[in-house]
This record gives sequence, C-alpha cells and structure tokens, in this order.
Amino acid sequence: MNSRKIKLTIESDLDNVTLIGESVRTFCLMIPLTNLNALRMQLCVTEVVSNVIKHAYNNEKNHEIEVEFYMDTEKIVISIFDTGAPIEENILEETDDKASMSELREGGRGLFLIQTIMDSVDISRVDNKNKWTLTKHISKDLKND
Repeated sequence: MNSRKIKLTIESDLDNVTLIGESVRTFCLMIPLTNLNALRMQLCVTEVVSNVIKHAYNNEKNHEIEVEFYMDTEKIVISIFDTGAPIEENILEETDDKASMSELREGGRGLFLIQTIMDSVDISRVDNKNKWTLTKHISKDLKND
C-alpha cells in the first residue's frame, strides 16, 4: 500500500463529531484494520475533536477544525488543528502520571484513553493553531489479513 493522505475540515459543532469519527473509521478499515481497532481510532479522534469544540472553542460554532489523516504501511498519523484557546502545556503529563483511569478527574479520562490506545500523542502550538498529533504504528495484530 502506498501512503495516503486526506484532509477534512468541519465546523465546530458537536453534531459534526460523528461525521469525522465515521470518516476516520472508514479510512482505518481500508488499511484494513480490524473493526475493533478502527473503532479505537475513531474513539480517539472524536474525543479530541469534542474537546476542541468544548474547551478550545467554548462550544462556539462557526470555527474550523481541520483533521489530516495520513497512513502508510507502517503507521497512521492523525493531526487535528484548531485556532481556539491555547492548550495547557502540561495537560498530557497530568494523565501520564496516573496508574489507572479511576485516579483521574472526570475531565482527564478521555485523554487517558487516547494515550492508552495511541502509540504517541503530541500537542503543540504552531502558527497560532493548536495541533494534536496522534500516531499509531500498524502491527500485524491490528490488521485483518
């Protein structure tokens, strides 16, 4: 399989979260990942996009969220961009230090799940945009053969 890349842009409306999630799941099934692993990827992306809408945009509509989906034979990289409020620098560290989900405050559970499912999660601020980068390496146990 050659590398593939697609960009999707949605408006910051919680009604659009399902749309982006289903798109990601469909792309993952094309690899083909197992349905369970495609659903895990969908969960991660919908969690990030929901957080962007709720926290970066304060539930305000009419803002853009861009999702880039890249895949090749070795990995899937999903980048999510928004121009909302900057993300707290230590937000990922708060969930890294927890041994289990039960120790997290309610708002940190989604990030914990994302970090558990993905091989790496990075957050940065680039050109006045928040950038989430979710990476999953494709191993044999993730794929349908």
